[in-house]
Amino acid sequence: MLKKLLQVIGLGLLVWFLAKPQENFSKESPGTQTVRNFRNINGIRYLSASGFADIFKVKTYFNPQSQKMILYLPDKRLKFSAFSSYIMINSEVYHIPNLVLPIEHDLLIPVETFTGVIQPHLGISMRYDSSVPELQVNYEPVNITNLIVEEKKNGTLIRLPITRNFRETEYKAWQGNAGWFYLTVAGGYINENRLSQVAPDGLIRRIVPIQMDGSVQFSFRLRERVEDYEVYQNSNPREIVLSLRKPAFNGAVELNEARNRWKLDRIVLDAGHGGKDPGAIGYAGLREKDVVLDVTKRVGRLINKEFPDVDVIYTRTKDEFIPLRDRARIANEKNGKLFISIHANSNNNKSVRGFETYLLRPGKTEDAIDVAERENSVIKFEESTEYYQQYDNEQLILATMAQSAFMKESEDFASLVQQGLSNEVPSRSRGVKQAGFYVLVGASMPNILVEIGFVSNTREGKNLGWAEYRQKIAEGIFEGIRDFKLKYDQQVMEQASL
Repeated sequence: MLKKLLQVIGLGLLVWFLAKPQENFSKESPGTQTVRNFRNINGIRYLSASGFADIFKVKTYFNPQSQKMILYLPDKRLKFSAFSSYIMINSEVYHIPNLVLPIEHDLLIPVETFTGVIQPHLGISMRYDSSVPELQVNYEPVNITNLIVEEKKNGTLIRLPITRNFRETEYKAWQGNAGWFYLTVAGGYINENRLSQVAPDGLIRRIVPIQMDGSVQFSFRLRERVEDYEVYQNSNPREIVLSLRKPAFNGAVELNEARNRWKLDRIVLDAGHGGKDPGAIGYAGLREKDVVLDVTKRVGRLINKEFPDVDVIYTRTKDEFIPLRDRARIANEKNGKLFISIHANSNNNKSVRGFETYLLRPGKTEDAIDVAERENSVIKFEESTEYYQQYDNEQLILATMAQSAFMKESEDFASLVQQGLSNEVPSRSRGVKQAGFYVLVGASMPNILVEIGFVSNTREGKNLGWAEYRQKIAEGIFEGIRDFKLKYDQQVMEQASL
């Protein structure tokens, strides 16, 4: 499959080298450029990474050995890799449907899908029109990209998506006279015309955004005086939030019940394999089932220490065999709020190493499909495999659709766990991927599968045999769990209180 893909790409590149159309740029107004005449390869239009950097006049770094390129925007770092459909914006991983392709000392980026993914995270106005085709980019220094008003049960939330972090001393909110409320952000820049079009809602009767020299002020005309307010900054998503509350209501009991119902208070930890299923066998006879059980228990202990009010539920606590379908069933029956399955990887290529995190979706890359097939093959140890015969690619798509209510949370969780491992484990981060793992099917909660390293790699196999190294892995996974829980619980508190 990979060989065929490379042949197709090679043919496309040959066509490109013969034609060599140039990327044309034209100035429409100060801070705005229009890009036309993209490279067309197999019906997909591409823009070179260096061409994209030229729009913003920013520096790039290209590694010809790894075929990776970094673009250094003012407050963002964009990282691309040849033959990959994943990009990194700072430390966050994002998926684009089409592959990034290599050319001499540069990379080609699929312009349409790339634009759709990257715009919300850069705070830059980018509009791609496939009928022309052209890409229009406005790169004025806007760092407050939008204003979103959300009416809640007991007040109104105002969200300001931002492209950089602000210090706590740089934003201030206060209630004025004659029914006005004010929010000022020092160092904030907006598209005044765009934000003037935002429709008021809830407590807000009128919105007046004013761009001043070095700061922006939002004036809100209120329908009634607010009982209380709070302004704070979130990191994921990056935003400033203003919470305006109406006078208190008498539903304190209902409020606490709502908070407790959705609070992330039960975490299900699944140690892969076990019993008659040893999993992958690696360096010096190291067995996957033993490694992952130890790591899983270490993660559980860290959760218990940091969050004593959280119940940790294990699918297994000893060397026993648990059928794949029973693992999600255990999570559901115990009313789990988060599910993480922990595994160790293996590859015929002994040089392959690193950790990766998976979402439940049909696999798109050959290595992801191989990993899923290896993990799914443990059904041979079960008494009957008829249950799994329904999970061909089409049925797997339907299964993931059924779990789509938790997909956004699963994506956030996967990204945070992968980042936690990157912070703690001295190995290669192989990113967030997707594949069809039976063990995740049916889990009615945010769910991921983590491959903590390759037992087949001599160096990594040795490391996985050391308790100190397994503790670092557990700390990385816990870091992702902790960050997700704090973010999730904060959102629940917002939703329940407004």
